[in-house]
Amino acid sequence: MESVREAPARPWQRLFLAPLQAVQVLSFRAGEGALLEAEQGCAWVTCDGRPEDHFLQAGQRLWCSGPARLRMSAVGQEPAHLVWAAQAVRLRGAPGVRVSVV
Repeated sequence: MESVREAPARPWQRLFLAPLQAVQVLSFRAGEGALLEAEQGCAWVTCDGRPEDHFLQAGQRLWCSGPARLRMSAVGQEPAHLVWAAQAVRLRGAPGVRVSVV
């Protein structure tokens, strides 16, 4: 599936993931996506229904188009700091989830 990213629909949000903290969840509807960026530490991110896991290090980004439910937590003994923004998405092709590290 190919998607076209537009300007963020809302301002950047901050997400702090403490070591040993419960898994955090972000959900996005069809026609909505999210850009996540790790600012500090390492975060584990997975998308329900997808077999792959992603480990974002500081400076790495992940793009996800919905509908999707992301689950994430800090990796190791250090906290992870993420920023994310929801974006409207115009889809071309079949609907579904696309997760990619950019």
